[in-house]
Amino acid sequence: MGVQVQPPTPTSPKATSSEVNLDLTLRLRYARRSGTRALAANLRKVIDNPPSSKSMMFPLKSGGGSKEAADDKTLIGFAQLTINS
Repeated sequence: MGVQVQPPTPTSPKATSSEVNLDLTLRLRYARRSGTRALAANLRKVIDNPPSSKSMMFPLKSGGGSKEAADDKTLIGFAQLTINS
């Protein structure tokens, strides 16, 4: 499953009063490209209910067998999502 990222365009429509504009930065480190469901679920949570903190970290579900131990400081097995204002 690939993720397509499009750069912002200067002609993007402005948000209406009912819309919220979020600039997100995602940092993760994983070799096997697993964890997309956890990533999608947490991204949905942020979109539906933006957190009061500017950053959240969550574990990625790996398919097992990783030689490296999970470590939230180096983002091995974790992802960090930051809201930029």
